[in-house]
Amino acid sequence: MPGDGRVVSVGGPLRYGDFATTLAKCTAFEPVAKKELRACCNRTWGQILVGEGTARGKAIYLEGVGCSGDESRSCCDLIVNGQQVVVTGALHEKHDRFGEPSRYSLGPSVKICGLDGATRH
Repeated sequence: MPGDGRVVSVGGPLRYGDFATTLAKCTAFEPVAKKELRACCNRTWGQILVGEGTARGKAIYLEGVGCSGDESRSCCDLIVNGQQVVVTGALHEKHDRFGEPSRYSLGPSVKICGLDGATRH
């Protein structure tokens, strides 16, 4: 049965998934200028996926790798530019808040192989 945790290999382009950010209003007081300045305090994070289409379609999220940062920049565990890869990991089916199947993921650890032979665990 799909999504039951069995180990599979999936090929396709490596892409960014959804990104999110906190929406706190952050300021810091600058004593010399005697005014409030905007501070980078909002956290950002995003997922990396493999495959074509949307995350609810044919694309599969990769657990254990992703992007995070703040308002000034996000750093990712992998270089993502649409390169063709084969990803191996345990396939899991995720459900939405109503209990309906919404997407698949591979993880918690994955092995990513590029066409040039480079590998990441």
